[in-house]
Amino acid sequence: MLGMGLNDFHGEIVISYARSNIFENNLIIVGEQGDKRAIYEIAAGNIYNRFNYNLYHSSAAASSVTFYWNNTSYSGFSAYTNAPGTGDKLSLYADPLCIAPAAANFRLHDMSPAIDAGNPAYLPPPDVLDLDGSPRLIGGRVDIGAYEIIPEPASLLLLIILPLLPRK
Repeated sequence: MLGMGLNDFHGEIVISYARSNIFENNLIIVGEQGDKRAIYEIAAGNIYNRFNYNLYHSSAAASSVTFYWNNTSYSGFSAYTNAPGTGDKLSLYADPLCIAPAAANFRLHDMSPAIDAGNPAYLPPPDVLDLDGSPRLIGGRVDIGAYEIIPEPASLLLLIILPLLPRK
């Protein structure tokens, strides 16, 4: 990045001269340094990239996170997702309830809003696994993030039995 200072090039996701990429089903945890920039799309060569079904989070309020897309800076998650042309309309801003993010453990607690919140059209092949080596799809939809939550045995039993019970 010739000619750019250390503070000119930062963001949790930096896109430079990329085209036709799909970025979805990801956790984006925005750091506390600098201007809390989630996305920094820096070049006119970035075209046809699609973002959706992601979960953004910072310990700061959603309105204080910055998104830089198509040469426009958006202050806050709502400003970014409601702007024409950003396309990230089905993403969320919430605490993903990771087990221990400070220790780089991004596995999800069982009450995480990321569970079954990924793209409903995404059906991974059976050989696609999460970072723990578990199937990427457990339940109706893929979880957002690198880890698919595995229900406790009692919960799993309820998931199997409840649909079989007669309804009134």
